[in-house]
Amino acid sequence: MADALNRTTLTIDRILEGSSVGTIDLAVDLDRGNNTVKEYTLHLGEKSLDVLQYVPEGWSFRVEHSLPGTRTLGKVINAGDPENWGVSRWFVTSLHEIGHAREFVKGKMSAGELEDIYERVCTINREKTPEDIKTVVREEIKAWTFAVDLLTKFGLPSDFMQSVYRFVVFPYLRSYLSPAFSQFHEPYIVTKDIDKFRSEVKKMFFSWARDNFLRLG
Repeated sequence: MADALNRTTLTIDRILEGSSVGTIDLAVDLDRGNNTVKEYTLHLGEKSLDVLQYVPEGWSFRVEHSLPGTRTLGKVINAGDPENWGVSRWFVTSLHEIGHAREFVKGKMSAGELEDIYERVCTINREKTPEDIKTVVREEIKAWTFAVDLLTKFGLPSDFMQSVYRFVVFPYLRSYLSPAFSQFHEPYIVTKDIDKFRSEVKKMFFSWARDNFLRLG
């Protein structure tokens, strides 16, 4: 049988200036159209890292032509398409999605429970509790922490990491804060003290942001 793997080498560029940081060897199984990734190796100078070793057992890692996301019910991590997202953003976001899967495996909620919480929080006219929104913010922070820790330990340059924080991590996290502060979501948040709740959510976000900026020096 012919090899159905699509092999390619991707270049990780600095998000602002475009100079190279490292490369990725990617091999995608095109059989049956599921686009399952069979090889995902990061190269930085003489160092190499097999990224697939961090995918939980029993989960599949794919590059589908859709928004990145982790489907806990089907145990599927979709990193999206690097051609659509740009390699650097795709690379960082893919680690974030792996982080989601790893945190879910360690957690106590069922797949249905977690996906229902996300649906309530992200749908404007769905009733949601402050704890629902805090759960989503916590899950996003934990997944980004995994990605950032892995990038930092592997030794990505500090200027690349700063642009990652500014142009990838923070915009994503802020998007998940919007249900707490949007006037459109507010009528559906079941709370007697919206100001206290918003203060708590802000503290969760900014304490994480501050601690991670401090790590960069």
